[in-house]
Amino acid sequence: MKIAVIGADSVEGREVLNVMEQHAFPKDDVVALDKREFTGREISYGEDHIIKIKAFNDFDFKDVFAAVLTVPSSEAKKIATEVSAKGIYVVDTSGAFALEPDVPLLTAGLNDEALMKYAKKKIVASPAFYSLMAASILKPIKDKFGLVRASFTFMLGTAALGKEAMDELFHQTKGVFMNEDITHHKVVYPKQIAFNVIPFLTDIDKYGFLPQEKNLAFEAEKILGGDVKINANMVSVPTFFGSCAYVNIQTEKAISVATAVDALDGAENITVFNSTSEEGYATPAEMAGEDNIFLSRFKKDNSVTNGINLFASMETVRAGVAVNAVKITENLVDKFAVI
Repeated sequence: MKIAVIGADSVEGREVLNVMEQHAFPKDDVVALDKREFTGREISYGEDHIIKIKAFNDFDFKDVFAAVLTVPSSEAKKIATEVSAKGIYVVDTSGAFALEPDVPLLTAGLNDEALMKYAKKKIVASPAFYSLMAASILKPIKDKFGLVRASFTFMLGTAALGKEAMDELFHQTKGVFMNEDITHHKVVYPKQIAFNVIPFLTDIDKYGFLPQEKNLAFEAEKILGGDVKINANMVSVPTFFGSCAYVNIQTEKAISVATAVDALDGAENITVFNSTSEEGYATPAEMAGEDNIFLSRFKKDNSVTNGINLFASMETVRAGVAVNAVKITENLVDKFAVI
């Protein structure tokens, strides 16, 4: 029984393989697939092994049980449909299927029951990393206190827009010190990202919203169930893999810093790192290699009844994409694999 990673040469694909090795998927059961031009390229699988990329279009899927897709959404629908038609489970990380009503949108450990409901289609969607962050924070709060509303101000590292955006930050940063014209390295972002903050990710609609800002509410509602009132603002910041958010939550029942910490401490995907000391907070730069979302800077919101504020940090690709995709794959193996 094999597990394929399609789009293996991408930043997300390589991190999925890294997490799979750490989750003890045997090297001989893992297949790295990508476009023909990447055939033969080597990817490390742990400290001791190398996996060579094979061409997706030439591959025989006969022994494959599940495939993790780390390809752009523009390619994901076609590939997922073709692969699932062969009877193979597909875990899509692109967002292409996130809001389709007959496809489960899964945050492992939060709504695993959705997997059984939609198993026949054989396609499972993993949420956008910011939706995973929001759902992971809000579920324990919603379960214990009820939820009136939540507002997120996301500060998203360049990994949110892929390798080209990360390269742009690198080259612009270098270019600033070499007195280069910024237009030499401006492809992804409309303005300079190095040493700057941009309230932009992709196209802004006529109402002033980014697609990601609207998408968050829909994905969180699908994961958590019921009406979830969420406001989102998104800002691109000059970090590579780390992203963070300031979160404001208003609940139905009384909430305090102590009870919020108690509800969140040990929750799925969450590590509470809270102290009133000068170093009692977690930043994006400290998230490298971390699987969880780190919460700190808890404080009451005294402007409303039952309000709380907190600061959240995570590694965009690892905690936000790869870990969830691998956990979903493990769930599929546990529930549906015939050994």
